[in-house]
Amino acid sequence: MKPKYTHIGNVVLVGTSHIADEAVKNVKAVIEEFNPCIVGVELDKQRFRALLSQQKSSYFPSINNIRRFGVKGTIFALIGGYVSDKLAKTVGAKPGDDMLSALYTAREHDLTIALLDQPIHITLNRFSRYLTWKEKWNFLVDIIKGVLFPRRELKKYGLQSLDLRKVPAKKLVKVMVNHVKERYPNVYRVLIAERNEYMVRKIHAFQKKYPGMIIVAVVGAGHEDGMNELLQG
Repeated sequence: MKPKYTHIGNVVLVGTSHIADEAVKNVKAVIEEFNPCIVGVELDKQRFRALLSQQKSSYFPSINNIRRFGVKGTIFALIGGYVSDKLAKTVGAKPGDDMLSALYTAREHDLTIALLDQPIHITLNRFSRYLTWKEKWNFLVDIIKGVLFPRRELKKYGLQSLDLRKVPAKKLVKVMVNHVKERYPNVYRVLIAERNEYMVRKIHAFQKKYPGMIIVAVVGAGHEDGMNELLQG
């Protein structure tokens, strides 16, 4: 398999799917090809620790979590975690296998690991603050359509089926991200755009600290194009 990535100066962006076996292999191949100074991952400290300990994230609706994440952020985390687990089981994977591949490969080659993502409590708290009633309604409608008419929904993206074992093609990812941006503008801003900016700022800081050294950044496929634009801007 030929490694897939986006190369911008001394930064190599690797877009992944968190449950795809192809992503696990691709992440390892890219890191070993470039032998970077730093391997950055789309994780914060909380998710990093949970992933390495193989523990499920503690997003249960406790009073403490609702205070930190907000009601909507807590519910979103619960639903997102449940869906990720179910999808991962269908392909015999675990959510976050791509990030584990990056972490284990970096450790194997004694490379520096950098946590690039914004703290999860900030992201979910902002999600709670900015999710609108219109977006909640759109979310409900899209779920019903997906359950009742899955083939029709796939055809909107030019698909007959979707292989979860593979990272979606960049063209498909772009269509999906644009769909989120159109129907869920605040969700797009909080979950994608703001985190793109945060992770790029982290990368710029490492570029200043280690000028000219290669940095491999492993991020979800939905972040790759946006971060690429910011890094080139």
